[in-house]
Amino acid sequence: ARLRAAIRTEAPARAGDFSIFGLPKLPAVERPGER
Repeated sequence: ARLRAAIRTEAPARAGDFSIFGLPKLPAVERPGER
């Protein structure tokens, strides 16, 4: 849970972390599932 929270905050800066959400490498502007 901690990792997810930290990744969420640094999501826009780290596109590679999106793999954790099970999503393809997309720009921080378009985050399906998060919005």
